[in-house]
Amino acid sequence: MNEPRTIEEQYTSAGNADDLTVTSERRTDADVLIASGWTPGLLGGVLMRLHSEWDGAAKKRHMDETEAFLLFSQLKTLLRAVDGVAAWAERKGHKEPRTLANAVLIYWLHDTCQPCSGRGHELIHGTPSLGRACRKCGGSGKRPPPGGELGKAALNMMDRDIQVARSMMRLRLRNTRL
Repeated sequence: MNEPRTIEEQYTSAGNADDLTVTSERRTDADVLIASGWTPGLLGGVLMRLHSEWDGAAKKRHMDETEAFLLFSQLKTLLRAVDGVAAWAERKGHKEPRTLANAVLIYWLHDTCQPCSGRGHELIHGTPSLGRACRKCGGSGKRPPPGGELGKAALNMMDRDIQVARSMMRLRLRNTRL
């Protein structure tokens, strides 16, 4: 299967590239980074970078929230992402915008339900099969989002900003050669 790379894959590859030469003959990693810089609304690009860093970080398959937070605190793009989400939360009237921003970003990067390890079902010890639906997540395999309705709204805002950044990058890259 030779499917074209997604914008996220291109961006991750460009962020780790050694050669950032720009040529008129073909699209290079530098073109992807240039397109990223031209996208309006900086938060979408920052969130894409943060997710790329998270994907590239050495992490255990099943992490608890403490382990995820420790890894989370080592990400370079974290402060810019927290600033962006906190500014949004402050405009919405949240009393502790940075606390909400940290909680929402941790959830966004690591939303796996801990009791079932993301399976959605309780494991029956000593057997290879899964038991009944997890009581904590209701079978979804994901933790409930933090911050109530405002937390859900923040997650939706982040998804919208990322979608805008992807669309603008795709539009800018459409005119470059493959």
